[in-house]
Amino acid sequence: MDQRGNENFRPYRGRRGWNSASWRIERGARQHDTPRGGSWISPEPTVDPKPYGPLLKSITIEDLDKEAQESESITSIKNCIYAASYSWLEKSDPGIVVPGKPPTWTPLKGSHKIPQDNGEYFRDKNSARYPKYPMEPAVQSVLKMNQGFQTNEVDVFGCSSTIGNLLHFARSNPKSFRMLVEAVGDTVFFLRQENSPRELIPNVKGCGHTFPEAYTTWDSDVKGSACHARIVKYQLGGMTFLVRFGCDGYIREYAEAGQHQKLGEPKKGGITAEVLDQSDLLGDPESLAISSKNAPGPGPLAISSAGKIIPQHAIFDLKTRLQGKQVRMEDLLPRLWISQIPNLITAYHRWGEFNDAEIHVESVEDRVREWKKENEVGLEKFVRLLRKVVEIARARKDGKIEICRTEDGALEIRAPADADRDVLPEPLKKIWSQKLPPSDALKPKRDEEGADTKPENDEEDNEPDYTACSAEGCGYCGQCTY
Repeated sequence: MDQRGNENFRPYRGRRGWNSASWRIERGARQHDTPRGGSWISPEPTVDPKPYGPLLKSITIEDLDKEAQESESITSIKNCIYAASYSWLEKSDPGIVVPGKPPTWTPLKGSHKIPQDNGEYFRDKNSARYPKYPMEPAVQSVLKMNQGFQTNEVDVFGCSSTIGNLLHFARSNPKSFRMLVEAVGDTVFFLRQENSPRELIPNVKGCGHTFPEAYTTWDSDVKGSACHARIVKYQLGGMTFLVRFGCDGYIREYAEAGQHQKLGEPKKGGITAEVLDQSDLLGDPESLAISSKNAPGPGPLAISSAGKIIPQHAIFDLKTRLQGKQVRMEDLLPRLWISQIPNLITAYHRWGEFNDAEIHVESVEDRVREWKKENEVGLEKFVRLLRKVVEIARARKDGKIEICRTEDGALEIRAPADADRDVLPEPLKKIWSQKLPPSDALKPKRDEEGADTKPENDEEDNEPDYTACSAEGCGYCGQCTY
């Protein structure tokens, strides 16, 4: 009998207990940051901050105020489409599969006791797995999945963390952060800067990592994945954005319900976002492994093809809380808006014991729209801030600046302390800035009947802390980020 059909099945207790390696492999080892059979991700729990470069300019909230109110349309996200995705593989060298696939929501019936989090969890999973160029997997997946992609149309390429931190500032929320900004061609990239790429989240409590291991499952075509990231494309404030974010999972029923609907039509449980035609998915697993051969680190980024495009309306964000501690929606809604995540799963427990009656799946589209209406003033400042940053970066000779902020202070625009740090390797920069054409390998290969081919993946398979809220939020799950 299937394990899920047995009400007495207890996934948290095996022949060797919760820490059984075989149990973690079966569930996909989704939240453990140290890959099986490898030690190349070594944690650095306490690291002193790097020195700052010379101050170029300070921006205050007052600088973002304007006498004339702009149209509400500048704060509206328009034409949101799924652009690309990838899954990190749980292996000793850095590798991703494109498009990958988020884990499937597979809830257990009845009541189950889940152990507390007791692992080591990185602040930034992309940096921890590929510290030299954390944005490279996102860029590679966009190029790999979109034939003839017009990179010059993109104004901003960032993640939900960097974009979210700028939104914190524009809304006068105290938050310390630091990021590298670099203009590559017409696109301004935002790269988060921790004290170390492998810095840990301290004092993690609760079941925010162990719960997903028990209640979500990696499908067979992406077995061995560690975490999943998606990139959406949309217009905001007259600019075109590519935004990467970590995806907790997807609801299979929602994905199947939308299969036969036309693009752009409202879909059950989610946003009205288009999904790119899957015929644009390129199938050559070696086509983009071009940019890291000379980069220091554990090894070049290996890119292969596996998985399936999951529509945006089927994905969800996941939060766990102790009963009596409600999820702070005022902290969560900005991230859902930035990432255009339409569904939320909240799971409440009594010291690790979860009951299916206390696990809720809901669409949050209406709540996000209401939040947006209530925060128009802050969002207008946010758009003006982004425009300023883009303008400053493009005006710099090397295209580079660093943005720093401490708590509730001003936003500091500085020259980078490390002038040699780049957001992308040089060969990929040239492709993105269209100084070099993509190789023929970037063109889709078709079989005799004209269909795109995609080789089978024969390898054994994350914005991000998947289950955290904001740092000043719950005070329960540890340091939280967008």
